[in-house]
Amino acid sequence: MVKKTLKTLHSIYSLMSFTDDDCRIIEFKEPIENKAMKDHVIRSAEVINEGSCQVLCYVDPNCVSINFGPSHGEKYKCELNNATDEDHLTVLEAFTFLAIEVNILMPELCVSIVAIFFCIQRKLELSFRNFLRLKGWKS
Repeated sequence: MVKKTLKTLHSIYSLMSFTDDDCRIIEFKEPIENKAMKDHVIRSAEVINEGSCQVLCYVDPNCVSINFGPSHGEKYKCELNNATDEDHLTVLEAFTFLAIEVNILMPELCVSIVAIFFCIQRKLELSFRNFLRLKGWKS
Protein backbone atom coordinates (compact mmCIF):
# COMPACT_ATOMS: atom_id res chain seq x y z
CA MET A 1 0.00 0.00 0.00
CA VAL A 2 2.76 2.45 0.95
CA LYS A 3 4.85 1.67 -2.12
CA LYS A 4 1.76 2.07 -4.32
CA THR A 5 1.03 5.48 -2.73
CA LEU A 6 4.63 6.62 -3.26
CA LYS A 7 4.51 5.38 -6.85
CA THR A 8 1.27 7.34 -7.40
CA LEU A 9 2.83 10.49 -5.93
CA HIS A 10 5.86 10.04 -8.19
CA SER A 11 3.56 9.67 -11.21
CA ILE A 12 1.77 12.88 -10.28
CA TYR A 13 5.09 14.70 -9.89
CA SER A 14 6.24 13.35 -13.27
CA LEU A 15 3.10 14.66 -14.91
CA MET A 16 3.61 18.02 -13.25
CA SER A 17 7.31 18.38 -14.00
CA PHE A 18 8.28 21.35 -16.06
CA THR A 19 9.51 21.39 -19.65
CA ASP A 20 10.39 24.16 -22.12
CA ASP A 21 6.71 24.77 -22.81
CA ASP A 22 5.57 25.04 -19.19
CA CYS A 23 5.14 28.76 -19.12
CA ARG A 24 2.07 28.55 -21.27
CA ILE A 25 -1.28 28.96 -19.60
CA ILE A 26 -4.15 27.42 -21.50
CA GLU A 27 -7.79 28.21 -21.07
CA PHE A 28 -10.53 26.24 -22.77
CA LYS A 29 -13.05 28.34 -24.69
CA GLU A 30 -16.80 27.73 -24.64
CA PRO A 31 -17.67 24.17 -25.72
CA ILE A 32 -19.39 23.59 -29.06
CA GLU A 33 -21.86 20.73 -28.67
CA ASN A 34 -22.42 18.02 -31.32
CA LYS A 35 -19.36 19.09 -33.32
CA ALA A 36 -15.84 17.72 -33.78
CA MET A 37 -12.68 18.68 -35.66
CA LYS A 38 -11.80 16.17 -38.37
CA ASP A 39 -8.52 15.56 -40.22
CA HIS A 40 -6.46 17.30 -37.52
CA VAL A 41 -6.38 14.62 -34.79
CA ILE A 42 -2.83 14.10 -33.48
CA ARG A 43 -3.65 11.68 -30.66
CA SER A 44 -6.63 9.65 -29.53
CA ALA A 45 -7.14 8.15 -26.07
CA GLU A 46 -9.80 6.77 -23.76
CA VAL A 47 -10.22 8.83 -20.58
CA ILE A 48 -12.42 8.80 -17.49
CA ASN A 49 -13.74 12.37 -17.88
CA GLU A 50 -13.41 15.64 -19.78
CA GLY A 51 -10.87 16.97 -17.26
CA SER A 52 -8.51 14.07 -18.07
CA CYS A 53 -8.80 14.93 -21.75
CA GLN A 54 -7.96 18.56 -21.02
CA VAL A 55 -4.86 17.48 -19.07
CA LEU A 56 -3.68 15.40 -22.05
CA CYS A 57 -4.05 18.50 -24.21
CA TYR A 58 -2.14 20.64 -21.74
CA VAL A 59 0.86 18.32 -21.61
CA ASP A 60 1.06 18.06 -25.42
CA PRO A 61 2.45 21.34 -26.79
CA ASN A 62 0.99 20.57 -30.25
CA CYS A 63 -2.57 20.33 -28.92
CA VAL A 64 -4.75 23.39 -29.53
CA SER A 65 -8.21 21.81 -29.30
CA ILE A 66 -10.00 18.61 -28.27
CA ASN A 67 -12.92 16.48 -29.37
CA PHE A 68 -14.59 14.78 -26.42
CA GLY A 69 -17.31 12.18 -26.68
CA PRO A 70 -18.71 8.80 -25.73
CA SER A 71 -16.79 5.58 -26.09
CA HIS A 72 -17.39 2.04 -24.84
CA GLY A 73 -18.15 1.25 -21.21
CA GLU A 74 -17.51 3.95 -18.64
CA LYS A 75 -14.70 5.64 -20.57
CA TYR A 76 -14.83 8.53 -23.03
CA LYS A 77 -13.05 9.23 -26.29
CA CYS A 78 -10.54 12.07 -26.21
CA GLU A 79 -9.04 13.37 -29.45
CA LEU A 80 -6.28 15.99 -29.40
CA ASN A 81 -6.19 18.29 -32.44
CA ASN A 82 -3.53 20.54 -33.94
CA ALA A 83 -6.08 23.04 -35.35
CA THR A 84 -8.89 25.27 -34.06
CA ASP A 85 -10.51 26.63 -37.24
CA GLU A 86 -14.25 26.30 -36.59
CA ASP A 87 -14.88 26.24 -40.37
CA HIS A 88 -13.49 22.66 -40.31
CA LEU A 89 -15.92 21.33 -37.72
CA THR A 90 -18.32 18.57 -38.67
CA VAL A 91 -21.53 17.49 -37.02
CA LEU A 92 -20.89 14.57 -34.68
CA GLU A 93 -23.69 13.70 -32.27
CA ALA A 94 -22.79 13.46 -28.56
CA PHE A 95 -19.32 14.97 -29.13
CA THR A 96 -18.09 18.31 -27.84
CA PHE A 97 -15.39 20.44 -29.44
CA LEU A 98 -13.24 22.67 -27.21
CA ALA A 99 -10.56 25.02 -28.52
CA ILE A 100 -7.92 26.55 -26.27
CA GLU A 101 -6.58 30.01 -25.82
CA VAL A 102 -2.86 30.12 -25.01
CA ASN A 103 -1.15 32.81 -22.92
CA ILE A 104 2.56 32.80 -22.24
CA LEU A 105 4.01 33.91 -18.89
CA MET A 106 6.86 36.41 -18.81
CA PRO A 107 10.16 34.48 -18.49
CA GLU A 108 11.07 35.98 -15.09
CA LEU A 109 7.64 35.08 -13.67
CA CYS A 110 7.89 31.59 -15.10
CA VAL A 111 11.27 30.98 -13.45
CA SER A 112 9.79 32.03 -10.09
CA ILE A 113 6.79 29.72 -10.50
CA VAL A 114 9.03 26.77 -11.45
CA ALA A 115 11.25 27.39 -8.40
CA ILE A 116 8.22 27.60 -6.10
CA PHE A 117 6.74 24.42 -7.59
CA PHE A 118 9.90 22.38 -6.99
CA CYS A 119 10.20 23.73 -3.43
CA ILE A 120 6.58 22.76 -2.65
CA GLN A 121 7.03 19.38 -4.34
CA ARG A 122 10.08 18.57 -2.19
CA LYS A 123 8.35 19.69 1.04
CA LEU A 124 5.30 17.53 0.25
CA GLU A 125 7.48 14.52 -0.42
CA LEU A 126 9.43 14.98 2.83
CA SER A 127 6.21 15.52 4.81
CA PHE A 128 4.70 12.35 3.40
CA ARG A 129 7.82 10.32 4.21
CA ASN A 130 7.83 11.74 7.78
CA PHE A 131 4.16 10.81 8.14
CA LEU A 132 4.99 7.25 7.08
CA ARG A 133 7.84 7.06 9.60
CA LEU A 134 5.57 8.31 12.42
CA LYS A 135 3.05 5.59 11.53
CA GLY A 136 5.86 3.01 11.59
CA TRP A 137 5.60 2.27 7.87
CA LYS A 138 8.58 1.89 5.62
CA SER A 139 8.82 3.96 2.48
